[in-house]
Amino acid sequence: MATKWMKTCNSCRFDNPEDSSKCNKCGVKIDKMDRDFVWRWFCPQCSGKNMGGNYTCFNCGFKRQKESGSNCFLTTTVCDILGKDDNCLTLSKMRAFRQNNLETNTDGRLLLKEYKEISSHIVPKILEDMNKVNLCRFLEQNYINPIIELIDSNQTESAISGYKCMVEFLLHKYKQPSP
Repeated sequence: MATKWMKTCNSCRFDNPEDSSKCNKCGVKIDKMDRDFVWRWFCPQCSGKNMGGNYTCFNCGFKRQKESGSNCFLTTTVCDILGKDDNCLTLSKMRAFRQNNLETNTDGRLLLKEYKEISSHIVPKILEDMNKVNLCRFLEQNYINPIIELIDSNQTESAISGYKCMVEFLLHKYKQPSP
């Protein structure tokens, strides 16, 4: 069953078609890079309206498929909660960085293995967090976007450091022991 998506305007809460670039009710710009909307999906079984980051319909329990088998667990979770596509620029850059800079050496592979384990504990905490959208906006603004800027300027070690800082922040927030 295909899942129907919509963009809900944060200004007036109007549900717009997924390809909208502005709200059909109030006119606010709602393109993919903007934070003026929230992704929602209609359940193909009961037509219930669900938040983009949820994979189970709150109304009937239908489970939609996850879009990909990404290994960028924390960033993918943040982007999903913020309604970004699985192939958005942020995830594409983070995946390319992982593939080109971390998977190519022993230290990088060890770091990825460690963060995969950490993510398995942190991601469920983020998904359960009542303020997850605000948290994800904070992570995007204060960690992910600066990391992308470092990646773009070929500052590999600083980008890795920035990611470690984000993970440490989340470990502290959710009271998980540091590795």
